[in-house]
Amino acid sequence: ITRNGGGILRVAAHYKKAFPGRDIRFFNCGISGGGLAAAEMYFDSMLAARKPSHVVLAFGVNDSGDPEGFRERYVALVGRIEALGAKVILRTATPYNEFGEGTVPAVHGKDAAHRRIADEIRAFAKERRLQFLDDYEKMRECLADGEDVFNGDRVHPNDLGQWRMAETLLSAQ
Repeated sequence: ITRNGGGILRVAAHYKKAFPGRDIRFFNCGISGGGLAAAEMYFDSMLAARKPSHVVLAFGVNDSGDPEGFRERYVALVGRIEALGAKVILRTATPYNEFGEGTVPAVHGKDAAHRRIADEIRAFAKERRLQFLDDYEKMRECLADGEDVFNGDRVHPNDLGQWRMAETLLSAQ
């Protein structure tokens, strides 16, 4: 969703066009299929080495299969990012398209795990007063409005879904 996602490319293109003379760089540190374990493993080489001023933290989908202990590890990761001096912006995971159309059968109850992690991130952002982007609710609204925002696998946002995620980030700027 993050590594191969077009949403980040759209946001970077917007900044390049809106601020042509500024040195604004985007680094996509997403790891396909990775969750918090991958972030912990590659933190120094992929993130800290780049000395970012801002980090948009998007986790949850790949951690939804085993959500126990998610919050503690997530909080620790945010602490490591803050120790770099970077501003942290939290994003929820997207929902699982359990009830819409798909090319694979739906796994009933899977969206509840996505929602649980989104709720944990939402609560943590509120407690710490951190900037927060709610992709879970945005994509749920899109689905409720009849927008087709997911690929047939029910997990990955399609092109329109990536646009909606980019809109969520850009509207918070």
